[in-house]
Amino acid sequence: MNMMARWHGKVVAALLALVTLGFVAWGAADALGDARELAKAGKWAEVESTLKAYFATGAANPAAEGLLGQALAQQGKNDAAAGHLERALAALPTP
Repeated sequence: MNMMARWHGKVVAALLALVTLGFVAWGAADALGDARELAKAGKWAEVESTLKAYFATGAANPAAEGLLGQALAQQGKNDAAAGHLERALAALPTP
């Protein structure tokens, strides 16, 4: 295989990786936006399931942690809510 063919293969692989990462990031942002809209409508069980699926992808986001904590608390799941709310608060900058 000549050098140009190897270079082309690496460029294609890098572009595919970037496109994949872009779709993952877009999907994560979309899930958080969906969860926020569901929260506005008071659909707390749906907020919970949306954000649990979001976190199952390996995502980490303090705003999503806080929203999940709120959704759990609204459903009376206070013990589960506490961990998410603590993680959200821990991510806040200290003065």
